[in-house]
Amino acid sequence: IDSECIAQVLLKSVPVELVGRTLAQMELRSKGNILVMLIEHRGKKAQPAVAETVFLGGDKLTVFGAYKDICRVFHAKEQLGEEQAA
Repeated sequence: IDSECIAQVLLKSVPVELVGRTLAQMELRSKGNILVMLIEHRGKKAQPAVAETVFLGGDKLTVFGAYKDICRVFHAKEQLGEEQAA
């Protein structure tokens, strides 16, 4: 996988350091080099992520960034095919 990618991350659980924090408070773009593009809450239609977004377990995120940063921030591991990471 190339270093810059668009990935879909399924949050089985929210990393403890992100719990209860808004997207703006997480500073993923400035500190983690990750842009959260879309978020799908509980199977609803994917919507653009906004500053007030708070992640929940089961959310599906579409993110852009360096693959290693995505894995580090979301405690993810690569899974190919039908399975999702995180």
